[in-house]
Amino acid sequence: MKLTRGNPLWVALFFFLTLGLAFRYARPQATRAASQPQGRTPLVLQPKAELRSEPGSWTFAPDVPPPIHRKEQKRVVVHREIKETQAEIAPGIIYDDYWGFEGRVPGPLLRVREGDLVEIFNLLIPVSGASMSADADMGMA
Repeated sequence: MKLTRGNPLWVALFFFLTLGLAFRYARPQATRAASQPQGRTPLVLQPKAELRSEPGSWTFAPDVPPPIHRKEQKRVVVHREIKETQAEIAPGIIYDDYWGFEGRVPGPLLRVREGDLVEIFNLLIPVSGASMSADADMGMA
């Protein structure tokens, strides 16, 4: 079989060679850009024993907590109640054992500054006496 420009073997070889070279030379540059953001100074963390505390500012959607304008690192303390309640999840459909933050789902939005130490204290308030296992998923953006 002769390798000519129209031969599918030649086209596949050329494609994979180009793809391999693109990944070889593009990856280090993308990694370098992600690890060193432009115009940002490195974050210097303080020992947690030296941090001043402040209460966490959290709200429920669609409200968003106000922007943080301080530059110093803080210990942000949040106390939440996780309550069992009933809720209408569709017209005429009531869901009984509904667990939510302050009785609401989805959970609250908490705004903190990069480098802040965040302490979250959850208080589970069962109504029905049913047991519940607690699990946390911290979505960080």
